[in-house]
Amino acid sequence: MPHEATIATPSILPLSGRMQRKSAHRLLTLMKFRSALSCILSKIQHTIPSWQKVLLTSFVMFFSLWGWGHIHPTLLTLPYSQTYYSYDDSQTIFPVERQDWIIYDPTSACLSINTTGINTDYDYKSNLAPFKRPILGDRELECDVEITSSPSNSSICEGGNTSFSIEHNAPPSESPTYTWQLSTDGGIIWNDIANGGVYSNATTETLSISGATASMNGYKYRGKVTIDCGAYATSDEGVLVVVAQPAAPGLTKNPDVAEVCAGQALTVAITAGTGGTGTIADEYRFSTDNGTTWSLWSATVPNFAAVTGTNLIQSRRTANGTGCNTSSVNEVSWTVVDQPAAPDLTKNPDVAEVCAGQTLTVSVTAGSGGSGTITDEYRYSTNNGSTWSGWSTSEPSFAAVTGTNLIQSRRTATGTGCNTSSNEVSWTVVNQPSAPGLTKNPDVAEVCAGQTLTVSVTAGSGGSGTITDEYRYSTNNGSTWSGWSTSVPSFAAVTGTNLIQSRRTATGTGCNTSSNEVSWTVVNQPSAPGLTKNPDVAEVCAGQTLTV
Repeated sequence: MPHEATIATPSILPLSGRMQRKSAHRLLTLMKFRSALSCILSKIQHTIPSWQKVLLTSFVMFFSLWGWGHIHPTLLTLPYSQTYYSYDDSQTIFPVERQDWIIYDPTSACLSINTTGINTDYDYKSNLAPFKRPILGDRELECDVEITSSPSNSSICEGGNTSFSIEHNAPPSESPTYTWQLSTDGGIIWNDIANGGVYSNATTETLSISGATASMNGYKYRGKVTIDCGAYATSDEGVLVVVAQPAAPGLTKNPDVAEVCAGQALTVAITAGTGGTGTIADEYRFSTDNGTTWSLWSATVPNFAAVTGTNLIQSRRTANGTGCNTSSVNEVSWTVVDQPAAPDLTKNPDVAEVCAGQTLTVSVTAGSGGSGTITDEYRYSTNNGSTWSGWSTSEPSFAAVTGTNLIQSRRTATGTGCNTSSNEVSWTVVNQPSAPGLTKNPDVAEVCAGQTLTVSVTAGSGGSGTITDEYRYSTNNGSTWSGWSTSVPSFAAVTGTNLIQSRRTATGTGCNTSSNEVSWTVVNQPSAPGLTKNPDVAEVCAGQTLTV
């Protein structure tokens, strides 16, 4: 059973912290050295001459007196049974009774210092820091190290690399060593970290982590530095935050169809991206040529007019945090077709003007473009569009009516953004030719042969193309005719039926020749009755009865 030593209590003087540490250190050193000399002296006093014993005893006494003179008096007021204290970083005080610092061995008459446990951890099984430094009474010993910088929290992406570092005030001469500890339960239980797996440099001031996993999110790390005198200090904890790698915003097409017509406004509704740390940006771009060229990445959601081909919108998420990659893109696409183009129409007959009654139709070249349900249709109008036939997939064919006649084609498409397209052809339709009107001169039914016959005319009408009004006459009831001439006939009537005709010719499509005719019955000139003289002699005497 160790024995307590007691020390006389001198007057108490003020003592600075630094002097306390120096004096406490000197006290321990003195007691250790003095007890060692006492032990040596007790063991060899029967084997050396008396004068050597006197000399050695004098040296021990001198050293003791000199040493006590350099110990601050306030330390001598503390009994060796003084309570031993430990401090955590929050300055909480834990009492630990230490009544066995100075041990007296009655067998060897040696006085020794028991330092067992001074530098060992005292664990109350709670979230409290262990001993940071040994204490003599309520005075710190010279052996001392402090953490000057604890690890900072670190936020990285899954698979990224990071590190935690500590700084301390121990010089290299005190041979600091390092231990890193990990808590996976929020700081309740701490375990030492060994190099391997995701960890390296676990025995240095900086712990390195490579390829952090999602399961490490929320792990806590702290560093411990120990110096050669046995003192150590433990840092505050740093928290590792591991987030998922960036994922691009989700895209919903608007309009949400596979195919649209050119010119349709294209955009997207978005669902915000996820993951990443640091400066995070969700960005978008678009292409109207299937990705050959792109707009610049922008935080603005695209909204643009569709262009024929394949149109694309992409999204991505960027993050500049440690270990964060730019996300793979999300992409949506539309097939963009041309707007509907109505069937091309070629007029038949392919002329600007026709005569009424001409059959009008068209030949067609199929329409193009459009999306969805596509239909090519036709209709016609004979009054310049005031009224129309119904739309039909059959090509029109109808008799021209005087005025403006039209045929239209259209292509309808039910696809998104598709417009209806139409084409149209027209004809100017004129009346059929009408021959010049004839008024007989003389305007009688019958004349005598030799009578001059002619007509007065009213100009013809109608027709298209080259139009000619012409005339001819016949003196034998049409068996023979004079040639057609633009001159109005004038001729001597010949016994029989005499005729004059007019006509209008027109070279226009569908134009017929029209004619008018007048006639006279022509009789011979009057002839007096034939006379036979009675008497039938050339000469008679006066008084002769003459008769015929």
